Amino acid sequence: MSNLKTSKIIQLTGNGTFNTDYGLFYNYELKMENGDCGEYASKNYMGVEQLPFKINDSIEYEWHDHEKFPKIKKPLIAGSKRWTPNQSGGNYKGGKSDEVQKLIVKQSCLERSIELLTHNMPTTKIKSSMVIELASTFTDWVMDGYNTKETPQPDGNWTGDKKQDEKPIAQPENKTEEIDDLPF
Repeated sequence: MSNLKTSKIIQLTGNGTFNTDYGLFYNYELKMENGDCGEYASKNYMGVEQLPFKINDSIEYEWHDHEKFPKIKKPLIAGSKRWTPNQSGGNYKGGKSDEVQKLIVKQSCLERSIELLTHNMPTTKIKSSMVIELASTFTDWVMDGYNTKETPQPDGNWTGDKKQDEKPIAQPENKTEEIDDLPF
């Protein structure tokens, strides 16, 4: 639990660093005239001389009492929010642009196409056109909601609207065909 306090700093010392998922933090120990003693951590202030407060400064601070590691934090400016990880209501406003998202989907579909083709046709050299064709089909399905009425069956046949003489996507003309435009 925290509460807002005001007191004069009587001791201020560096107390090492620690690493988190959010980067390197510099830790300081502050002792206040009112008896509060706690840690202040910062990513920005790399030394006691860089801190925005000094010994004998009277400051307003948030006191977070804890049995082993009490914390002293700068108070929030009116109307602002403190960012806290893993809690909703933060200031994060979005993700990557639509174009970046499309590139990510294309890359993923390309990777899965290669994986699928090399797994299902281990004795055949795979053509790049086969990979691109299958990746394009996957990308269309993900990005545009393309819904084929064709369904692959465990026996390798397709059901649905597929024409009988139509070859499956990315199937080579000859299973033993050696095509060396891809290295796998």
